Amino acid sequence: MSDSARFARHVVLADRAVRLVERAAIVTAAANVTSADGGAAAAAAAAAKKAAVADQTTWNEAVTQDFNIALGLAVALLLLACAPAAASWFANGRYASGWILRRGKGIVTGTANVHDKKRTEKTREKSEKFSTVDIVERPLPLKLAPTSAFFAATRTLCNRTLLVPSPLCGLTWGQVVVCVLYELLFVFVLFYRCIDHRTNWRRSADVGLAQLPAVFILATKNNALSLLGKGYEKLNYLHRLAGRLTILGGLLHTLFFLLVAPLDVTKPVHFSGLICTIVSCLILVTSVSWFRNRFYQIFLVSHVAGWISLVVALNFHVPDLARPYTVFVLVVYGVDLLCRFTKTRFGSASIASLPGGTVMVQSHQLSTGWRAGQHVWLRVPSAAGLHRSWETHPFTIANAPIECSPLDGSHALTLLAKATGDWTRKLESHARTTANPNEARVIKCAIEGPYGGLMYTEYADASAVVLAAGGSGITFCASILEELVHLATQGRTSVRSATLVWTVKDLAQLESYQAFLTGLGEVARDKTCLELRVLLHLTRPPPGSVPNGMLASPVPQSVLSVGRPSLPAVLGVVTDEVLGSVQRRGLPRGAGIVVLACGPKALVDDVRSTVGAVDEGKAVAVGGITCHTESFGW
Repeated sequence: MSDSARFARHVVLADRAVRLVERAAIVTAAANVTSADGGAAAAAAAAAKKAAVADQTTWNEAVTQDFNIALGLAVALLLLACAPAAASWFANGRYASGWILRRGKGIVTGTANVHDKKRTEKTREKSEKFSTVDIVERPLPLKLAPTSAFFAATRTLCNRTLLVPSPLCGLTWGQVVVCVLYELLFVFVLFYRCIDHRTNWRRSADVGLAQLPAVFILATKNNALSLLGKGYEKLNYLHRLAGRLTILGGLLHTLFFLLVAPLDVTKPVHFSGLICTIVSCLILVTSVSWFRNRFYQIFLVSHVAGWISLVVALNFHVPDLARPYTVFVLVVYGVDLLCRFTKTRFGSASIASLPGGTVMVQSHQLSTGWRAGQHVWLRVPSAAGLHRSWETHPFTIANAPIECSPLDGSHALTLLAKATGDWTRKLESHARTTANPNEARVIKCAIEGPYGGLMYTEYADASAVVLAAGGSGITFCASILEELVHLATQGRTSVRSATLVWTVKDLAQLESYQAFLTGLGEVARDKTCLELRVLLHLTRPPPGSVPNGMLASPVPQSVLSVGRPSLPAVLGVVTDEVLGSVQRRGLPRGAGIVVLACGPKALVDDVRSTVGAVDEGKAVAVGGITCHTESFGW
């Protein structure tokens, strides 16, 4: 190859090399530009994602705060609606009692004689406990004060709609309405500005967490909601609802999170979240009504330990979000524990086994401080063994306090427990293990209370009172009847007639209250203007009894019938009597009828249905019918 050709070839190669370098420079520049644009895009995407998360967090916090504000406003409206009843309650002075159990004058301490509770008609005049007070004259009842037309009409409307039992979870239709409104609020805040929960899986957790204040307030025995005129036991259905919605929110949060991200238990936030989920499931399973009723003590321990564990785990899972709720919960629970300790009295009591499988517990120190119809929680360390010494069980106080009783003798706080469960059976067996069968056994015990009661139900201002009891539900009705007769002896009630309807399985159950009803009947008949009717019904009559027939009653001036009572017939008679009295006096309306019931759920539902079925015109004319019920169980 000549030099000229070689030179030309070098020129061509050099030209190609320059082009390749230029092309590489262009590609490199383009790559640099693309890389810069990609970094900016990634940064912009990250910033947008962060802003979206911040926006979600802001909205989540806002709706949960609004949820609690809405609940607070609802409670405030209810308190405002209850203000007139609360004002009347404070004006008549009934607020002064029913808070702290105290020792009163005239209490008899020491060992009680069992036979004092089993006096018959032939020996009742010798009874020391139920001897009557000598009163010179019969004071006239207070003048009837007709209720307002608005109150009578409103009360009648509520009885015919909200008070009627529903087929849903043993609730009334009024309770169903409250539950539905609560659930609708929950669903609203769950989906407000949050349709896709896979991208905002925190919303369900935040809404569930927002239920904690309601859960713990409704779980405590001492809280401001008692100003609504309802004890903690009356609001327990809302506690169960709020608790289940809390767990539902947490489980939905877990589900939506696992749909978009894998679980990594090595991360503390994931591990604590897993603990929350497991604890929530355990709480939910052990809270089922079947398990709760059958294994109550296991439920109680797992329930308290479970909720405490859940709150602790939440503080590891989302500390910033959970901390305010934790502080609130600790304050509410701490105040309740302090109040419960303040209301607990330690001392001795006598226990005795009575006919019909009933156990009587009579305090040696306490005789005042409660209102008729209230209940206490009893702890007897020696009853069921050391491993169950911590257990407490609720019992209605079976007698009125000393200052509200027309009877002489011991007015010690008395509880009557039917030996139906494991704990009460052991208590009854413990009562029978005495050296002298005629003497009661002395035990150490703790009594916490009182709680519940009628609160704003002013039965002493009515025209008539009807009390329906089933089995051991007589404890609730008897204490109220005792106080009512006492008020009648002093002319401090407008009630003209009181009707007690008590349904028992066998005659043995009547013996525990035979002397009491006998003595109370004598006072009402001889010392007051109150017409007292005692209707006893026997569901397991002795052989040879005529169905729906009559038997000789062990209680004087009472009627003993075979079979269950016809509550519509009883209430119909009382309604007609009050209506006739109103017409004779020329009053626009009566002072109302108060119906009080305590017993099994079937009895309570029957009473509610009966009250709701009263003719609307008659119900308004008598001044409205007020119904208050207490049922067994939770």
